[in-house]
Formats: sequence, structure tokens, C-alpha cells
Amino acid sequence: AKQDEAVANITAASGSLISRLDELRDRRQELRSTLDELQRRAGQTDGAAAPPALQSELDETRYELDLVEAQAQGTTASLTDLELQAELAAVGEARMVQVAGPPRSTSNTPVPVLVAMGILLGLLVGIGLAVLVEAFDRTIKTAGDVVDVADLPVLASVPRPSRRSAAEPAFAIVEDSEGLVANAYHKVRSSLEFVGLESDIRSVMVTSANASEGKSTTSSNLALAFASVGNQTVLIDVDFRRPRLHELYQIDHSPGLSDYILYGAAMGQVAHPLHEAGIEEMRIIPSGTVPPSPAALIGTKRFQETIDWIVSQAEMVTLDAPPLLAVPDALTLGQLVDAVVITVRAGQTTKDELREVIGMLRQVNAKLAGVVLIGVSEADSYGKGYRAQAVPVRPSEPVNGASGLWADGGQPAATAVGGRR
Repeated sequence: AKQDEAVANITAASGSLISRLDELRDRRQELRSTLDELQRRAGQTDGAAAPPALQSELDETRYELDLVEAQAQGTTASLTDLELQAELAAVGEARMVQVAGPPRSTSNTPVPVLVAMGILLGLLVGIGLAVLVEAFDRTIKTAGDVVDVADLPVLASVPRPSRRSAAEPAFAIVEDSEGLVANAYHKVRSSLEFVGLESDIRSVMVTSANASEGKSTTSSNLALAFASVGNQTVLIDVDFRRPRLHELYQIDHSPGLSDYILYGAAMGQVAHPLHEAGIEEMRIIPSGTVPPSPAALIGTKRFQETIDWIVSQAEMVTLDAPPLLAVPDALTLGQLVDAVVITVRAGQTTKDELREVIGMLRQVNAKLAGVVLIGVSEADSYGKGYRAQAVPVRPSEPVNGASGLWADGGQPAATAVGGRR
């Protein structure tokens, strides 16, 4: 009897809620129709603001509509609850159908399987990311990448300096003469001397696509490599905008080459002799005072005559030129020397940049000797386990009275690698 009474009460309450919900739905429909009419009248004002009375009526209608919507939602929720209570009341007391027991096996995937799947998924994602990175990475990493870009030989692959080495990379030839870096630069020297058997190479310009790609380090080591086998060598900084050699060798920035050409400084004042064990004849000429227009200076006949004269008085002249994609100076300089060496930093220089540099130099008929790849791993460098051998392939006696090169003026104080005097 109590169960029937409960069901009857719930049914009566449900009927009352249904009637209330019907009333709310009817009122909601009326309000929506009224709101549509008011909005139509407001839209006939040709863009002007609706009259205050009309706007007030619009606001009131919207407010009442929102209120009716909320009441209808609440009534619907209450009706749902009553329907659930009616079903429960109709069931009455519950009875046990079956005794529940522990499951014989887990429904989840075993942990070892999950771990294996996670490892496999991680490997697949890692491989996929690696493939994507490699596909979009346009930088040069190996000698093979250089060969793919241009038909130029890789003169040497210079490894990254070892963390255990205290040697300054720019002076590897003398500070770590048996190391892999020194060996690589001796290989560059040997390659240039081999090329020079057919066409005499007395001057070399070293340039790069961008800054910080190893051109000054290569210029320094290449000059030291030639000097270490008895060649009378001159190292000249022709990067007038951002000179670097005077900092490496800790010598005065000026007077330098520009002071000799523009302001009459004596060659003996601008050419700094290097005194280092195993280095008998080497001079460093800094860039000097920054000229008003470096490009204009490099293009003068006086500049060309100066370089030609220095080359005639020495056995090897190495020019540290500015990066080509930054300024066009190297295009003019490349026409004044017997060979041009391009440095490329692994993982930094892009294939497009190297291709552009080579194209620009070939347009001016520069004599490209090859590429030096900087910063490769020791495994990718040539000569691991070999000692760098400094064996001269040309006689070391002066050419055209080389001693006269430094006679016109007071000698600057002799320097050593890293500025040790």
C-alpha cells in the first residue's frame, strides 16, 4: 500500500510539472514572437538608434525570455528526477540474483605489453622527427654535402677542438703541432702546393659565406703551416670592417695596410715579424685604420699594386678576407690572388649559401682552390692517429730578394703566437 501511495504521489507531482512545463513553453513561444516583431521594428530605423521606448521594450522582452528559459530548464530537470523516483518506487525491494566474485583475469593490458608498446611508439616518433629535421635541415655537415653542392675539392675537414686541448684554434699549427687540427691545415697546405706544381700559387685568399665560419682561424693556420716548412710568409688582414688578426696575435691594429696605402706609413712599421719556434720567416700585417670606404680602397690601383708587390717579395701571402655574403669586398680581392679558399662551418653554413658564394666568385673568374670544412667530428676528419708532418716541397731560399720587403722603415717589435714577445 505504501508503495502504491508513493507511486501515486509521484505521478501527481509529475502531472503538475508537465502542466507547468507546457505553460512555460507556450509563454516562451509568445515571447520569441514578440521579440522578433520588436527587432523587426528596430531594424526599420535606417541605421539610427532605436527609440528609447522601443529599446526598453526590447530589453524587457529579452530579460523575460531568459527567465522563462531558465524556469523551463529547471522544470525539465525536476520532471526527470520524479520519473526516476517513480521507476524506483515501482520496483520495490531489491533481491540478490547472484553472488559477485573476484575476476579470474584482468581486463587491462599487461604492464610489460604497455611498456613495450610505449618504447616502440617512442622509437617511431623519434625516428619520424629525425627524418623531418633532416629533410628540412639545409646545412652542410659532411664533405659529401660539399661535393653535392659544387664540383670543388674538400681540401680538409677540420675537427672541432678537443675539450682537453688548451691550444688556441687559430694557432694549432704551433701550439698543438701533432694534433688533428694541425694535421688538417697541413693537408690544406699540401693540397695548395700540389695545385701549385702546375700553376704557381703565391697568394691565397680565405673567405666564407658569413661571419664566424672559421676564415680567420684558417687564414692564421694556413700561413703558419707554410711558414713552418720554411716559406717566407705574409699574413694580411684585409677585413677592414671587422678585423680579427690583430686580436688573435695581440698586436696593434694600426698602423696597418690601410695606413701604408693611404697615409704613407713604412712597410717596416706595419709588418710585424713573428718569432716562434719553428717559424723563421713570417710577418703579420693588420688591416690598419678603418678607411672611409673599404670597398673603394680595395678597388684602387694602389691597393692592387701593393698586394702584387708584397707577393713578389714573399713566397706565400695569405689574405684574411671578409665574408662574401656580408660585403662584396672578397669579389675584388679574389681577382688579385692565385687561389681562393672557402671555409664552411659544419651545421651552420647552408647549401644554398655555399652555392651562392661559389657562383659569385666564378662570375668574376676567381680561381677557386677548394673548400675547408670546419667543425666536423673527429670521426669525420682525416688523419686521426697520424702525426702532422711539416715537410717542405719547395726550396726556402728568398724569392726576388725577399729581405728587402721589411727594409723601408723601423721594424715593429717582434711578436709570438698569441702575443708572447
